[in-house]
Amino acid sequence: MARKKRRWWVTGNPNHCWNCGRFCDDTGGCDDCYAVEQRIAQHQAQREKREQLGQLVRAEWLAWAEEQPDVADHPHWLTPWGDLAERNKEVDRRIGERLYTVGFAAAQPPPAASEAAT
Repeated sequence: MARKKRRWWVTGNPNHCWNCGRFCDDTGGCDDCYAVEQRIAQHQAQREKREQLGQLVRAEWLAWAEEQPDVADHPHWLTPWGDLAERNKEVDRRIGERLYTVGFAAAQPPPAASEAAT
């Protein structure tokens, strides 16, 4: 993520961080504020990824449910993502995260012979 240009007019001084007002000598703001911005951005990306994974799990569940002969006896099987209770969404998110983690680990190439010996 690129650092933001300093908005010195907010503090009135081009040598102060636009976010916290402390003195800084680079154009992107102080390192502390930049680190906080990075953590916030990473956290947001993780939340979005969890949500996408949960929705994928639910989509697969719905596809499976529609194939079942007794689906009429279980109408809750066909509840779309947006109508699910938060606890059910969390289960789907966790399943998605776990499958992603296992799949990612399985997709990693095996270590080279020289790396395995060390």
